Amino acid sequence: MHKSALILVAAGKGARAGHDIPKQYYSLGGKAILRHTLENCAKAFNFNTII
Repeated sequence: MHKSALILVAAGKGARAGHDIPKQYYSLGGKAILRHTLENCAKAFNFNTII
């Protein structure tokens, strides 16, 4: 069995977007963009670990 991990780098201030909070925490459809990203990555591949 192959082991795989996803390391998702979510950093930044969101300053260019003109908001007070980082982009990864913006709400989209009631969920943070970071949550959408993690859920869709998890659906796309069966990672053993997500960091």
